[in-house]
Amino acid sequence: MTKDNNIHRLALETLPDLENGAVALQFDELLKRITDDCRNRPADDRPRKLTLILSVMPKMEPGGDCTEVEADIKIKCDLPPHQTKTYSLGLWRAGLVWNELSLEDINQQTLDLDEE
Repeated sequence: MTKDNNIHRLALETLPDLENGAVALQFDELLKRITDDCRNRPADDRPRKLTLILSVMPKMEPGGDCTEVEADIKIKCDLPPHQTKTYSLGLWRAGLVWNELSLEDINQQTLDLDEE
């Protein structure tokens, strides 16, 4: 309990009350991003991570006591990077090029099946 109704104890269960729910909203949005990624890429078995970091810095008074701290909360998610298959590209003076008929081998020749 606190002596003032405007003062709240910081705890996991009170995070939804902090800053009118902004911290909890961020958490929920990133959690949705992680669950959407699992639905969109179920074959990718790499972990998705949601991290909440509370940083607390003491504010020392002139007498050496500490009765106040500054704090910030960082919420981040870490998703596996999206990755394509490996393409075989040619290095030309104009830049990198690919063979539309064979993405695996830039030098693949096409079969001429048209007979006269």
